[in-house]
Amino acid sequence: MSEVVRITVVPRREMITVVNGGLSALCALAGIDREQAGRLQLATEEVFLYSVQTIRKAGLESMVTVRFCHHGQGFKIVLEYPGPKGPLDGCFRAGHLDMPEFKSFEAV
Repeated sequence: MSEVVRITVVPRREMITVVNGGLSALCALAGIDREQAGRLQLATEEVFLYSVQTIRKAGLESMVTVRFCHHGQGFKIVLEYPGPKGPLDGCFRAGHLDMPEFKSFEAV
């Protein structure tokens, strides 16, 4: 796996436009169709916004780094931030699709 682009931004919701710009450009270069690119963008947005929320709840100003890596026939998106793990971090591990169990809707 080789890193193609690394974007580091402040933990603000508005910064998703910067991340999406990089993702859109990479999808176009990789020849990924618009529908699949839209799915990747939505998934990346959700994880990014979750990270921003986790950082803010901890009262930190940690930077969020999004790495786009060439991986086999496609690419892998890695999102990192220093600080405490949020309640859903275990669901975002590479190679796993763990669905959380919600006992109330206040977490959603």
